Amino acid sequence: MEIALTTNAVLLSNKAKSLKDAGLSRISVSLDGLSEETFHRMSDSDVSVKVVLDGIAAAQRVGFAPLKVNMVLKRGVNDHESCLWQIISATAASSCVSSSIWTWAAATAGAWMM
Repeated sequence: MEIALTTNAVLLSNKAKSLKDAGLSRISVSLDGLSEETFHRMSDSDVSVKVVLDGIAAAQRVGFAPLKVNMVLKRGVNDHESCLWQIISATAASSCVSSSIWTWAAATAGAWMM
């Protein structure tokens, strides 16, 4: 049986080995931007994007492969081409990482619009 986890990877640097030892099979990480500004806007947190990237590296070191990175595009925040290509390039640079890009949804006046 496979057990998978989707995480923001904030604690992954310290927990990757114990998760692997406990039998976790796969990890997906949410990463919606690589610049600090974009990452903070998308995550609504003060955590550095470096913490997430370090968590991804730690997961790879203990044998989580392939590790999946999910990105949600949000109009006007991280939908610019450079951000999208930075994520694709960063994840493609590692042989252990696959990536998935999700399209954005914006709430306007109570109605969801794509």
